[in-house]
Amino acid sequence: AITVRCWTFGQTAWPASSRVATSKLTEECVSVMMAFDLDGVLIPDCDDLPNVGGVDEFYEVAYAMRPMFQPPLGSALITGRHARYEHMTQSWMLRHLDPLPRLFHSRQPDQAPQEYKLAVLNANPSIRLYVESDLDQALFIDKNTVTGCKVVQFDGWLQALLAREIT
Repeated sequence: AITVRCWTFGQTAWPASSRVATSKLTEECVSVMMAFDLDGVLIPDCDDLPNVGGVDEFYEVAYAMRPMFQPPLGSALITGRHARYEHMTQSWMLRHLDPLPRLFHSRQPDQAPQEYKLAVLNANPSIRLYVESDLDQALFIDKNTVTGCKVVQFDGWLQALLAREIT
């Protein structure tokens, strides 16, 4: 069985020093209409940057990056990062995102990123659009989702948005 969890902000206390005083880890996440991959969508894929080696260096580089855009209110992030690094992702979110989206971040070491993301989407039918950075993952998720969620690859989604703004 795959455990799917997400962070929702607004219900129980986080450390008082944080700019968001509340959050709750829940088994159920409702009212999410749009979700985004983190690495490769909000920030560049650090795995693809030259001279970045090892997990520690990856998170150091990623932590310093600002998001390319702010996710819309009510959206979610679904990341393929391992669950053990969730605290680093939450810290980055508190530093860079306002408002804070829901976060799905519980992939286990024996689980492929696309399998985890698919499980999240299948467990959350309210997510109607998912923007994924990796074309192969986008195709796999789109082919196997059972909820009717539309899965788009980031480059194509961005091109469509730009074309709409230009015309």
